[in-house]
Amino acid sequence: MAEVRIVGAEVRTELDLHRSLERQLELGDYGRNVAALRDRLLTDVPRPVRIVWLDSRISRSRLGEEVFDKMVGVFAEVVAQDLAFRLERTIRVRASITRVLSRSAGQPDAGSGHPATHHYR
Repeated sequence: MAEVRIVGAEVRTELDLHRSLERQLELGDYGRNVAALRDRLLTDVPRPVRIVWLDSRISRSRLGEEVFDKMVGVFAEVVAQDLAFRLERTIRVRASITRVLSRSAGQPDAGSGHPATHHYR
């Protein structure tokens, strides 16, 4: 399984994040925007692939809630579509995204300081 690593400490801007994904997924210049990334993930990335977002809390802080949530949302949407089409080998995302996940589950952020790991499968 191919693995892409987003290093949160190295992501200072949305452009940094797009450049990292573009390089690691060998997408070429896809326009470096969320809509284009979504389209390329849905159509051009061979499965299976695992996306690991290290130090995602740092990225959230630097990118801001809106941009961070959009990026995580794109990954979740791609996983959901893969599952809807019953693709056996899908994109898996692993990140310390406690707050995003707990909000979507209707639970308060535990604020323990320990990053949570969640696998979309």
